Amino acid sequence: MADRSAAPTFVDEEVTVHRAAISSPRLESPVVDAPGKSRAAERRRGFIGTLDAYLVVVITALLGIGAMMVYSSTFDWSYQSFGSETFIFMRHLRNMAIGGVGLVLLMIIDYRVWRRFAIWMLLVTIALLVAVWLFGDDTFGARRALISGSFQPGEAAELVIVIY
Repeated sequence: MADRSAAPTFVDEEVTVHRAAISSPRLESPVVDAPGKSRAAERRRGFIGTLDAYLVVVITALLGIGAMMVYSSTFDWSYQSFGSETFIFMRHLRNMAIGGVGLVLLMIIDYRVWRRFAIWMLLVTIALLVAVWLFGDDTFGARRALISGSFQPGEAAELVIVIY
């Protein structure tokens, strides 16, 4: 009986396969896997080394443009309602900071960990979607949110479907 490893369940799952070097009549030396970075070298890069620089630049630009748009569209309303031109803008910056902290915390967790909880996350998301159907807020003739419109389970469902 041949010693074979089971096929990987997921694309990114590593399976240890002992491959013999493949010899080709056209090549003088056998073909072997190209040397790559080991896991230890990947871990040594650190958190900053794993970031995609272009993606960070694009996200920062979008956040900056969005913040400018929030300020320019709400400064008068903020002054009339709250007595300060920057009240809504500062609240938006606070929410951006909370989102940034959440982003960094979720980036630290290895994405393969989420697969362990995929079924449970899917069941909770389905329950939340049913809760919107039963108890959701009616806004402009549509039910799409819970908790006075501040939580939309459909957004979480998009992420959970990708993880599942």
